[in-house]
Amino acid sequence: MKTYDRSDITCVGQTESNVFTAVFEVEPGATIKNVIIGQNQMEGVHCEMSDCTIENVWWDDVCEDALSIKGGNSSSVSRVIGGGARYADDKVIQHNGYGTVVVEGFYALDFNKLYRSCGNCKSNPPST
Repeated sequence: MKTYDRSDITCVGQTESNVFTAVFEVEPGATIKNVIIGQNQMEGVHCEMSDCTIENVWWDDVCEDALSIKGGNSSSVSRVIGGGARYADDKVIQHNGYGTVVVEGFYALDFNKLYRSCGNCKSNPPST
């Protein structure tokens, strides 16, 4: 596996950021797998429209969020399969969207919360 990070970004703790500070943005229906997210980043992986698969992805040192999942609808399913994260002062997975997030076989070390749903509900799409 190869390590990826952002040479133009340094972690500044729990400062809110967005997809523009992520290492990867995963499109709906896509899968990212077998990568390591390094220390130089604020947001690791963004799944902006839900319905993505995160497989065997490892976060060396979580900054603001390891994984952010947004958008989608009530039938959306995003999956986190295997992988792991360490050193998350707050949360590892942030889910500000609709649908289901399935987490299986994921390892976390020295973290506060594994999953937070609706951390900022004001930005969620209206219910249908």
